Amino acid sequence: MRRTSVFCVLVLLLFQHVGGMAEENNHDQNDETEWSYEGWPNFCCHHLTTDPQRCSSWVIVGEGKEKRYQLEEDGEYFLYPDAYVDPQLIEQVKGHLHLIPNVPGDHCNYAQCGVCGQSVLRSMRILIEEVSKEDGYPFYGELIYPRCFYTCACLDDFVDLKNLTEEHKTIVSNWVFCRKPTILYPYFEKHLSSKFSNFKNALEYFSENTGCQCYWLECSNLATEINDEIYEVANDFFNKVFFWNYSLEGLDSEDEKKLWKEEQYPFRKLEECIISDMFFSDFIQDILNFDYSVFCKTVIHGQKIIDLEDIKEESVRFVHELVDRIKPLFLELYQTCYNKHPHQKIASEIDFINFELPKILPENIPKEDNYEVFQEDFTISSPKTILKRFGKTTSLRVQK
Repeated sequence: MRRTSVFCVLVLLLFQHVGGMAEENNHDQNDETEWSYEGWPNFCCHHLTTDPQRCSSWVIVGEGKEKRYQLEEDGEYFLYPDAYVDPQLIEQVKGHLHLIPNVPGDHCNYAQCGVCGQSVLRSMRILIEEVSKEDGYPFYGELIYPRCFYTCACLDDFVDLKNLTEEHKTIVSNWVFCRKPTILYPYFEKHLSSKFSNFKNALEYFSENTGCQCYWLECSNLATEINDEIYEVANDFFNKVFFWNYSLEGLDSEDEKKLWKEEQYPFRKLEECIISDMFFSDFIQDILNFDYSVFCKTVIHGQKIIDLEDIKEESVRFVHELVDRIKPLFLELYQTCYNKHPHQKIASEIDFINFELPKILPENIPKEDNYEVFQEDFTISSPKTILKRFGKTTSLRVQK
């Protein structure tokens, strides 16, 4: 496997809590700085259930008298979810919403304008910031990150709460935020609907074993540690497969945009397994059944970027490394859980790891002697943070 790129693209996955957490300070509830989210905010059960549309991303279409707001049902933001809360998914588990733990220290972002009376709308925007070594970064390039923008009928457009004019500050000061405890909105994101049955089954388990909260990131340090391990291995895997044998030399802006958009697709498909699966058996079987050929679909100037045989080999190594890292943690979690509140589901999970897993794992493929991922002269580490399963994603585009 050769690497011939002269323009390197580095994706740094900083999986943090999606809402970015409201700042814990002494701000008044209407202070716009408290409600400035880098990612997409969370909401309380009441507003997710009664007004899921206002908990989703909106866009402006048309101009002049034709200008109007509409739901953004299929966002194209690379490296970020759609921020579209699917009311059909909520309806399926409406009777079990009380089982979902609250996000620690978070407050519902739903808001009403005290002047126009309209519920505040939000839009996901991508911001691009030039960075350099003088700013403390180990490179010159662009920092690309999502931020939530807001509007109501008093405004002509969505505004960034961290960069308000004096006029906008006056308008925003009339917004009244809910502030009730929240649950994580990504449980009900539209693009995760294909795997929602696994989450639904997990809620059935929690309804039967009501004393158990062992598998919620909001409650369990060990569950969070497992999640961190999964994302660390997944991050390494994505870095490998995206930066192998391609060159961005001579690409125009549309080609580069296509590359970014298409490399996001397989990430989000694999993310569905990570977000929706709480139990080891569901997760491993989804990872094994995943179609890794989606990584080979990107075509620039008529040439495929990633070879199918390469991705097949690397996916096998990926699965084995995942199993090596998370199997002992899951066994510890299952045993602790079973000792506290035994349930047949957990007993079957332990049996799956001990007896079924060896039968379904493919034989591992050793790495080549000259195997390497990056040739750059710098390293960036991603900090481990709570609630990374549903984290915001920051992308760093590097120019040497």
